[in-house]
Amino acid sequence: MNSFNNKKSDVVLESTSDSVLAANGGNLNQIEKQDWVVSDVRDDASADDDQFLKVRESIKPSQLNDLLSALKDTINNKEGRDSKNLVDAKFHVLEVGSAKGFSSVSMASVSQSIRVLSLERDSERVRAARQNIETLSLSERITIKECDASEELKNILSDSFDFAFLDGAKGQYRRHFDELVRIVRKGGTICIDNVNFHREEKRYKTINKRMEEFREYLYQIGASVDIETGFASYTKR
Repeated sequence: MNSFNNKKSDVVLESTSDSVLAANGGNLNQIEKQDWVVSDVRDDASADDDQFLKVRESIKPSQLNDLLSALKDTINNKEGRDSKNLVDAKFHVLEVGSAKGFSSVSMASVSQSIRVLSLERDSERVRAARQNIETLSLSERITIKECDASEELKNILSDSFDFAFLDGAKGQYRRHFDELVRIVRKGGTICIDNVNFHREEKRYKTINKRMEEFREYLYQIGASVDIETGFASYTKR
């Protein structure tokens, strides 16, 4: 279970319907329609901080559909490989980049067996995500950990997660992806958002170059890349 800060938070959901409070049941359409409030944190950074730059855009409907479709396929594949049904076994998801907790909630709603560990470096975003998740009564199945993913991923055991979603610091995508390939079990899937990231401002030059190189690498290893939506996926063989 998550441990929450007992201090009163000003980060709340603007609206929460009964159907969303029952998100465990998997009503994703209702979840998607909610007005989620995020902490007042800048989405840009100084040029000196470009390696940890985070660009937080709400996941688009098409990307969400791709993410959840990949998740369901991976669950089905695991059920086919394992002798234990997922009613009894847990399905472990690792997310890099929590933002407001929307993708964590969406993934957790797919199946009661899913347990999500989401890594987030920004303390305000951690607070927002935890508040949203607690409001939706999913705190026992989703853990938001405040940490530097570049360091935390090194400490996670190999072959310990079934699925991963990468949506954190764009300048660190290749480093984080390599760690996720080690962490995810054989047959597991890694989904990546915003692989088409590009900004014209001069300060983004380093990140743009890193993202271009990362896209080329994804093509080389046979990952599925949709450059139009910016969504990619790779299944570990």
